[in-house]
Amino acid sequence: RKGLDTLLSALSQLDASVHLAIAGHTGQKERYQRIVSQLGLGQRVHFLGSLPDLTPAYYSADLMAHPTLEDSYGMVVLDAMAHRLPVIVSNADYCGISRELMHLHNALLLHDPHDSQELAEALRSLLSFDKDTLHCLKTHAYEFAALRTWQVAAIRYEALYQSAAAGEAS
Repeated sequence: RKGLDTLLSALSQLDASVHLAIAGHTGQKERYQRIVSQLGLGQRVHFLGSLPDLTPAYYSADLMAHPTLEDSYGMVVLDAMAHRLPVIVSNADYCGISRELMHLHNALLLHDPHDSQELAEALRSLLSFDKDTLHCLKTHAYEFAALRTWQVAAIRYEALYQSAAAGEAS
């Protein structure tokens, strides 16, 4: 569901200097290791497994790609943005957070997360952005995430509950 097949195919279309670190559940690791081997990507794909804290992974990455085929929101995208990491993510038909994102403002949005060529082009594009463009994208991503912290959400819900309670009292 997270689009790893598409991501591996896209990686095979990129320069050999581009590597992929995969963090998360390893339930299908053997299947993906076979695909990695078939694509000749063994030296470029690194399975990190489940990490108690993704912060080191975010800080060591140049970007985060999330070509998900089904994700109700995509908290990993928000988390990456909070770490000032530029993101490539499926559009709102596939990933809920994309309803709130703007292409080339705070993220790169994929039209079709099944299309490895589109993803490869997005990766190439993002990796070749000039310093100023990349800085703007990272800054807007961080600002987006800063407005969606747990603390901000709690304050908004508290205000909503207070408003609802005041409405019932009148």
